[in-house]
Amino acid sequence: MQINLLNDFIKAYENTYSVSFDDSFKGCIQELCKELNEPFMHASYALENELKELVFSLDKNVNIAIIGQFSSGKSSLLNLILGCDCLPTGVVPVTFKPTFLRYAKE
Repeated sequence: MQINLLNDFIKAYENTYSVSFDDSFKGCIQELCKELNEPFMHASYALENELKELVFSLDKNVNIAIIGQFSSGKSSLLNLILGCDCLPTGVVPVTFKPTFLRYAKE
């Protein structure tokens, strides 16, 4: 009976505290939140709320506008930042309409 109780406690502890996170900034913040939930940490309620809001805000998309006159190097700048020739470049306007880039793992 006591062994079952101990096994149940271990499983409950692992489910609560043994969560794996990625190495990204968001994962590091989530790991910090998990550590602050330890009973001996005595983290303030305000700090925990701020960190939770930060994690929530990291899930939101960020829109950045690049504007300028034609042939002023906007596409070249973005290609340089991205490290690839994703956008066409040339002497005549080639991306004269609004162009949207989105992140994808593939």
